[in-house]
Amino acid sequence: MILDCSSHESIKKSLSSIYNTTEKRILSVLSSIEYNENTDIQYLKDEIDYLVWDEIGEPSGDVKTLWFHGTRVQDPESFRTNGLLPRNETYKEKEDYLYSLSKNLEKSGESRCINSFTTKNDIKDEGPYGALFKCVIKIGRPFHDYTEEPEIVRDLSDMWLGKNADQLIKRFKEETSPYVVSFLFEHEEEDLLKALLFLKLVEEGVSECNACDLVGPFHNFKGSKIHPNQIVDVEKLPDSI
Repeated sequence: MILDCSSHESIKKSLSSIYNTTEKRILSVLSSIEYNENTDIQYLKDEIDYLVWDEIGEPSGDVKTLWFHGTRVQDPESFRTNGLLPRNETYKEKEDYLYSLSKNLEKSGESRCINSFTTKNDIKDEGPYGALFKCVIKIGRPFHDYTEEPEIVRDLSDMWLGKNADQLIKRFKEETSPYVVSFLFEHEEEDLLKALLFLKLVEEGVSECNACDLVGPFHNFKGSKIHPNQIVDVEKLPDSI
């Protein structure tokens, strides 16, 4: 069974399958929990955890979670061949590619992100990252849109060009396209709780953007390679340029 949070409907459908019950039953249990805009989110999550376990039970079988990774690339087939790699395994290739695009561009002023970039250089197990909810990939603020500019692209452009970083980012965007890569990974109990919490919030009228912000949609796989056989889909998105 797969926890699929690609849409509001898929969340209801997959949760009902995982808990071997009906969508109506899940929504009924969630609606019995009192909520208002002042409700503490951790308290709400604990209440959901308790009531779902008490009134519905545990998952009825093995579960995998479907995750979503937003990015920009030239060759989307690379995901089918190489999977998704952590930052330390892709850094040199991306650095060389960006450097080739930076010809004739001059630095102006200081980088806005030099402290952040220096810290990241010391992190050997960063990424790949996944979003539990597909909507967060293109939801905009308060989240970074990785389909517009992957973080490493912003970091290197800022470091090399300072205030002229956008010139290099523009060149990068002209040569690449946005994609969302969906992949499977062994589920954790927290994944189910986040899906239930998100469903509860949206059913209460909270926007998907605010619900994602409250739930916390991202997961750092901390150096775990996502193998090609874990890739479910590579979907091209409409481009804003």
